Amino acid sequence: MLVQDTPEGHNLPGSSPELVDADAAATLHREAAEESQVRLTDPVILGHELAGDQAYLRMAAWILWFDAYCPDPDGGRLLGRRLVPVTDVPLLLGWGESGAAQAVLAARVAESR
Repeated sequence: MLVQDTPEGHNLPGSSPELVDADAAATLHREAAEESQVRLTDPVILGHELAGDQAYLRMAAWILWFDAYCPDPDGGRLLGRRLVPVTDVPLLLGWGESGAAQAVLAARVAESR
């Protein structure tokens, strides 16, 4: 899976939808391109997670292409990109049991596709 290295630790590409986004898949495509300079294909919704007063939609997609490495146009931050085994993602992100379950689901979706 693609994980971002940030000054705060690790993260996944993504953020809130913007008016230009037709749907959740469009948000994923835009954010992955802006933050990690990757082009995706065939996104699929894995589910969502509630955290306080926010809901996080979890999606998976195939990485089709890596573009040239450059800063995020929204904030100017240069986020590292690292490909890691899906089993390592929950520990890197500090997601605990729910993250481990999401990682298992992402792996199953990838295998089935």
